Amino acid sequence: MDDSLDERVDAVERALTDGETVEGLPEAGRVEARLEAVEEAVADLDDRLNELEAAVQALRGFAGGIDAVDEAVERRANAAIARVERLEREHSEREGRADGNGPCERGRRGGADGERHDRRRRNGHGGESRDTQLEEAVTDDATRDGRRNGRDEDRSTDAGGQPPTTDRTAATLAQAAADTARSELEAERERSDPDAETTAPTLAERIRRLL
Repeated sequence: MDDSLDERVDAVERALTDGETVEGLPEAGRVEARLEAVEEAVADLDDRLNELEAAVQALRGFAGGIDAVDEAVERRANAAIARVERLEREHSEREGRADGNGPCERGRRGGADGERHDRRRRNGHGGESRDTQLEEAVTDDATRDGRRNGRDEDRSTDAGGQPPTTDRTAATLAQAAADTARSELEAERERSDPDAETTAPTLAERIRRLL
């Protein structure tokens, strides 16, 4: 019974396979399944490779955009620097035209003003203080001479009864010369120019000429 059943199954197989044997069919099925798995893996790898290529292209575009922005910023910075330098140069030229001939002329003018100020201070305030000191010294000397002459006159009168007129006359002349020099100095101060180059005679010189 079993043999007849096997024979029948074989006959059916031969009819279905058209006389070909089915001994290698299981192995062929396994190989086909492996091929399908490999194909799926290759397709997956292909998709991942496409994604990587897209990411690389995006990175390249981003880097190119950064370079373009850097170049644009650098151009704008250079233009701003050039504009600032041009404005500074125009401002310096405008100041030079307004002040005269530029920094050299301003330096020479400042030096001349300082020299004129020093000369005015020496001839004006300094000369005035020196003349005032000389005037006070002459007045004090005249006063001391007058007092000394008065004491000498008293001693001479007590000793010989005849006052010395020479010392009194000299003291009177010195006082008169001091007063005259003082009045001339005050008059000349009123007439003199503070910026004058020549220096007026001092009080001592006037007293010497008067004496």
